[in-house]
Parts: sequence; C-alpha cells; structure tokens
Amino acid sequence: MPRIHLMKQRLLIFTSRNRSGKAVFNALRSTFPEQEIQVVKETTGNKRQLLKRRIQKQGLFYVINQLVFQILIVRALNFLCKRRIYTLQQPLDFGEIPAGYVKTLGTINDVEVLDIVKDFKPDLIIVSGTRIIKKRILNELPCEIVNIHAGITPEYRGVHGMYWALHNQEPELAGVTLHRVDTGIDTGAIISQARCTHTRYDSFVTYPFIQFQASIELLVNFVAGKREDEQVLSKGVKGPLYYHPTATSYLYHLITKRVR
Repeated sequence: MPRIHLMKQRLLIFTSRNRSGKAVFNALRSTFPEQEIQVVKETTGNKRQLLKRRIQKQGLFYVINQLVFQILIVRALNFLCKRRIYTLQQPLDFGEIPAGYVKTLGTINDVEVLDIVKDFKPDLIIVSGTRIIKKRILNELPCEIVNIHAGITPEYRGVHGMYWALHNQEPELAGVTLHRVDTGIDTGAIISQARCTHTRYDSFVTYPFIQFQASIELLVNFVAGKREDEQVLSKGVKGPLYYHPTATSYLYHLITKRVR
C-alpha cells in the first residue's frame, strides 16, 4: 500500500495470537509511517476451559463434530488449496510484530489494559481477533473503538461469515464489516462494508485471506478519513450468531450445494 501522511495520531490495536492482528499492524505501520502504534496482545487462554464452555453450550456430539472438521477437513483443505493460499497471501504482510510495539496480557479483559490505555492515550482503538470485551472495560475506554469483522452484519455475526453466506446461498452477503464496538457480539454501528467474491479455486481455508484484504482496505480508508455514511443499526437488530462448521454439515453441503 502507498504511504499516506496524516496529522499524527496514536493507534492502539487489541489483538491475540492470530494472523489478522499481524496483517493489521503491518498494513497500518507501512501506510501511516508517522503514526504512533501500540499493540495489546492477549494470550489464547485456557483451552480446556474454552472447550468445556463450548460443550455446555452446544453439546458434546456437536463439539466433537466441530473438532473433526478442524482437525481433519481443514488440514486436507489447506493441503489442497496450498497454491491458492500462497497467491492470496502475497499482498498481505503476516510478519511478526516487533516486540517493542507489543504489551501482552492474559486476556483483553484484564484490568491492566486500562493502565496501558491511560499511559498511551490513543486516539483510536482497533480490535482484531480478541475475545468479547466486557462492559466494565468498554465503559472505561476514553476513545473511539472499532472492530474488523469477517462477515456482513447484522446478518452474519460470529465467525466464518463468508463461508456461511455461501453456505446459505447468499453470495451478495459474503464480505466484511468495519463497525463500532458495543456490548453485543458484532452488533455495533456499521462504519463501512465490502463484498467479497471468490473463484472455483477457493474454499473455507482461503475465504479468510480474501476477507483480510478487504477489511484492511476498509480500515486504512477509515484511518485516512475516507469515511462512508454510517448505517446506525436499530436497537435490538441482530442476525444469527454463527460458529465453526461441523464435519458432517460441511461434507453434506459440499456434496449437495458445492459449497467448499
């Protein structure tokens, strides 16, 4: 991306150990070299506790079915789509964030995050791939906070929005959203959205890379001041909350609808 020179701002990124946070940091750092950027990175947390909560909420069989999908099918898709993934990765920079820019916490909801915010005094906070930020933390944040969401809201909240839109035969709703953060899950006021297209070479494992490119463009335009008219969602408007597919569901729709 070409460099853009703006009035100096402080940009604070909330992220975790994921690729999207790296891509966001590197895109902002290269596009806005004069801006001060700090990253707060949360760890992955206790996987056993996370799995236990998922079982309580969705049931043991359903969660096992999800794990089979993630362990077997996703690995197979990564192998089959290796060349396409390589092509889609080229415009993106997933290089590690230099240690000097990063402060690590257990979770983004640790009260220490407020001390970091107070010291850094950000003009904008950008969320990319953290767990849900609790109300007690949100209420103390002194500046605008936006989230990059891999789906078109309010129709596709949760995860894997592009896959689920194609799964539901709504390709016009395959895309990404930049929205303000509120206490709901992907329910904040929409700032901008972009639709994403795919090819016959794409699948579940390549859709995120297509979405990364689109969402970073939305974010860069927003930081640069190129803001679209905002669509403030009516109070209480929510679409379904989507989760990881199961192995049986994925294979069934692969066969019946050719949705990869």
